[in-house]
Amino acid sequence: MYEYALFVHVLLAVIWVGGGLTMLLLGGRLRKSDDAGKVAEFGSHAEWIGTHVYLPSSILLFLAGVYMVIDGDWGWGTPWVVMGIVGWLFSALVGSLYLGPQGKKLKADMDAGTITDEGLLARVDRIVNVQRIEWLVFLIVVWAMTVKPGV
Repeated sequence: MYEYALFVHVLLAVIWVGGGLTMLLLGGRLRKSDDAGKVAEFGSHAEWIGTHVYLPSSILLFLAGVYMVIDGDWGWGTPWVVMGIVGWLFSALVGSLYLGPQGKKLKADMDAGTITDEGLLARVDRIVNVQRIEWLVFLIVVWAMTVKPGV
């Protein structure tokens, strides 16, 4: 059963981390156009993917990881396990306390017509900068999961 949990864990990491990088690259490319309409449309799609793909993937990834720690020979204090949990918690907090609320507020402001194109682009820049930091945390976690320091 451990091998199946590992497969699920790795598959969901590929979806979550790889998808996040794709969104950053595509979002950055669109942002360079300074076309607020394109950026807003992309933001709407990114918000949907975040709640319908990344959120469930991250939860299932965490549960598969918990199962592997319980079923395997890994302890909760193993350095790379701790790094994975801290990275996952960081992402969960960033998503629930910043990215999610900012995305909803941005969408509400766009729907109400209360934000200028310049304001939209500036807010998107701040959101993307936070996502860059989050992706670097993902990179550190992937390193920890593969190199397994302390083993």
